Amino acid sequence: MAEDPNPNPPAPERLIKQGQIKKYSFLIAIIPILGVVGVVAYQQRQNALDRQPNYDYPFISGQNAALAQGPGNSQLAQVIEVQSGDVLRIQKGWRSETLRLCGIDAPELEQPFGTESKQYLEQLINRVNGQIIFVPHGKDRQGRTIAEVFISAQNAASPEEELFINAEMVASSLAYTYPDFVEDCYNGDTIAQVEGQVRQQQEGVWSDPAALLPWVWRQQHSK
Repeated sequence: MAEDPNPNPPAPERLIKQGQIKKYSFLIAIIPILGVVGVVAYQQRQNALDRQPNYDYPFISGQNAALAQGPGNSQLAQVIEVQSGDVLRIQKGWRSETLRLCGIDAPELEQPFGTESKQYLEQLINRVNGQIIFVPHGKDRQGRTIAEVFISAQNAASPEEELFINAEMVASSLAYTYPDFVEDCYNGDTIAQVEGQVRQQQEGVWSDPAALLPWVWRQQHSK
């Protein structure tokens, strides 16, 4: 009779327990690796966000960084909605996106002149049937494209003449120069100069010396 080469085979239950131990060892080894990968990915995402300006809440520490990139190439688009005195919703081909006017801050709709600011921007856009040219300046933390926006000035003597919407909103006394970000705009000097001229007229947003600036108003209403 042949001798059993394995006279004491491990019980099936014991084999199962050994398999479980191997699986648990593998999980214990990989968990720290996954944790490190997750932390690195989170830090990379936060670093990317830190490089984007926070147009809505610049007063939050570390969130008023400079623009992530300089101005890009000018692009044509169709405005499909005016959301406020400084925000447009546009259609570009099959894709839609939101534009945040660079370097200015219009009153919130709940503030004095907030509705008037939106209505004036709508008038400007309707004047050209919603057709605009915009120059992108990267993204803000809200995912909007920061942009300088231009429309035709509709000057028959000079058909190529354009109206700079960002500066026009300030010139109308229905928006403020945004001090934290205006220097990052390609034509930021023009915007700042316009405000210096109209501020003395004490009209629109400048008619009430005690009026809250939009970024201050948002700070007080963000809690």
